[in-house]
Amino acid sequence: MPKINKETIFSLNKFPTLKIFKYGNSKNYYCVFYVGTNIKKSGNIEKSLKTENIKEAEKKAKDFYKTFWKNINERPLEKDVSFDKSIAKPFFELRKKKYSRKGKDEYYLKEFNRYHNYIKPFLEPVNYNETDFLTSAIEDLVVDLKKRKVNNEHIKDTTISKYTNLISLMCKFGQRKGLVKALPDIPTFSRINEERPPYFPAELRKISCKIIEEYKKTEDNFWYDLNDYVNFLRSFGTGRTGLNNVNIKISQCKVINDLDNPEQPILKITLFNTKNKPKVIGTVHNYWTNNHYFQRLNKYNLKYDDYLFFPKTTDRKSLYEKIRKSFVRISSELGLYVFNGHTRPLYSIRHSVADKRYKETGNIHLVAEHLNTSMPIAKSNYLGDNDSLTIQKHKQMFPELYSNKSKVENYKKTNFQRNFNEEF
Repeated sequence: MPKINKETIFSLNKFPTLKIFKYGNSKNYYCVFYVGTNIKKSGNIEKSLKTENIKEAEKKAKDFYKTFWKNINERPLEKDVSFDKSIAKPFFELRKKKYSRKGKDEYYLKEFNRYHNYIKPFLEPVNYNETDFLTSAIEDLVVDLKKRKVNNEHIKDTTISKYTNLISLMCKFGQRKGLVKALPDIPTFSRINEERPPYFPAELRKISCKIIEEYKKTEDNFWYDLNDYVNFLRSFGTGRTGLNNVNIKISQCKVINDLDNPEQPILKITLFNTKNKPKVIGTVHNYWTNNHYFQRLNKYNLKYDDYLFFPKTTDRKSLYEKIRKSFVRISSELGLYVFNGHTRPLYSIRHSVADKRYKETGNIHLVAEHLNTSMPIAKSNYLGDNDSLTIQKHKQMFPELYSNKSKVENYKKTNFQRNFNEEF
């Protein structure tokens, strides 16, 4: 069988698994896409497009793809066994209601798009009562996602685990309904978190100054609010940098007095329906309270039900996208966005908070509570590269070095090299 010319392989967006390519000994393009092992033994269908022109090949491949699935969808399945109709649709109807009650419609859309854009083409043609076929289709999906990851199509191990978890939930739903006789063997993935280096305080000050420059140049209050919001993220840390923080209202804020420090009022903020808990209370660094919060109240004449940030903007979802992209642009222009080969989006500020709070307190349990996360997650995800934590671990591992000062000095001068050679 002739070999495929890998340089000619091209994936077509919005047509899951569809690719066009050329064989090494052919001038014409071919297309291939996954259809399921119950339709083709190999699981894939291939067709010669009989053209050398890539634009024409792309059009023919899309037309063939659409026609093929149209015919498949119109063909009655055995006893009307349809994963999409019998399991996925009622499953997502319940998910939509669940997320709507919690005010998290965007979570539903993310899950539904994962299913519709990637999972559906693999599972739709499969009889869900044939466990082996269903397992095979899921494995083919995972293989395809891994290939997309290798090709830098914004697919990560964490993303793949989200797809497999979603499939698992749907299959368990089908089993509870009495449709799926036996659960398929779904590949498991340990959650691999992409490294997000923190910003250093001096870098965040540069970003803040650049945002203020934009405000002075444009006189657009968006930049004024963005500066307040970025500095708020540095000072708060309890909530993640998503809509929950952007949508904080004045009704969620309360200034409380510390009798021991009457000149230092404390701003308490209550978040609802966070990722981990239905209600979380956090406090803000006093610098932000004194230099930003009270000014915001006066500038916008904010009332009880007004948003704390960007109070005049009604489309909050579009607003957050604008915030995120503006931050990336400013950070990139300053040459700060990429650090040691890793990107630092707005979310990296949360890592900065973890790093700073641990340096100040030395208490990882307190930091985890402040971040509204677990201690293991705080340690692995947010403080994995923290020097203070490394020093603490080092002292715990080699306590004989730190029992008293004189012993340390003596050890350094006389015994270090000898003991090192003996032990290693």
